[in-house]
Amino acid sequence: MAAPHVDLEEEVPGRYAVRAASFTGEVTFVLVLTDPQHTLGLAQDETTARAIVAFLLSRQDAADLPPEVELDAVVAAYPDAVEAIRELRDSSVEVTTDRVES
Repeated sequence: MAAPHVDLEEEVPGRYAVRAASFTGEVTFVLVLTDPQHTLGLAQDETTARAIVAFLLSRQDAADLPPEVELDAVVAAYPDAVEAIRELRDSSVEVTTDRVES
C-alpha cells in the first residue's frame, strides 16, 4: 500500500500545517513540535516534522488525528515514537511528504 500524499508547511518555527489524504478525503491538522529537551532531543525542524507525520500515518488514518497534534502527545501515546521518528528522520529513505511553498 502506498503512503498517503501529504503537504507540509511551516507556519512558525516548530508549528506545521499538514494536509494529508485519508480514506475520507483530504484532512488538515496542525503539528506542534515541542522543545527538544522534552522529547529526548527531537528537533523542531522540517525533517523531523516529516518523519513524525510519516510515523503517525503508518499507524492510523489522517482522519483519525485531532485538529492539533502535539509531539508530547505522540511520545506519550506511542512508547516507540522517539526511536521510530529518529530512524525515519535519519534514514536515507525519503519521507513521502511535499513542502508547500508560500
